[in-house]
Amino acid sequence: MVDTLIKGEQHLRFLGPEYLPRIGVFVLLCAVAAITRNPRFHKLFVFAAIAYEISFFGRYYATLN
Repeated sequence: MVDTLIKGEQHLRFLGPEYLPRIGVFVLLCAVAAITRNPRFHKLFVFAAIAYEISFFGRYYATLN
């Protein structure tokens, strides 16, 4: 988030309304992952996080001119 804020408000707006909630959800899920030993949670979190990141960056870079 710091890097995004350094790039300016216009860049933050360009990332869309899902950017800030995305950061909050990832921080929350990382905190859960840090305290749980449930391998099912960790596997699901890894696969879901990778899939979402690919989706987010694909949509982000697809809009660059």
